[in-house]
Amino acid sequence: MEKQEVREKIIALVRPKTTAAIINPEDDLYNTLGFDSLDMFELLLDCEITFDIALGEGVDELKTVQDLADLVFEKIQG
Repeated sequence: MEKQEVREKIIALVRPKTTAAIINPEDDLYNTLGFDSLDMFELLLDCEITFDIALGEGVDELKTVQDLADLVFEKIQG
């Protein structure tokens, strides 16, 4: 799976959890998109199910949509 495809799928997972009209990779999940800890937990779980991965380490440092896409891509690559 290509990095762009991972980013697009993550944006699709983020979309129902925010009122933002446009979601950009550099958007901050908490400050720009209005996520709280429950939203983030649900998003991480959605990512694990969608991509069949375990995110584990690194999730505490996620700030942006791109950070999450990079972590997911890294886990997919093994």
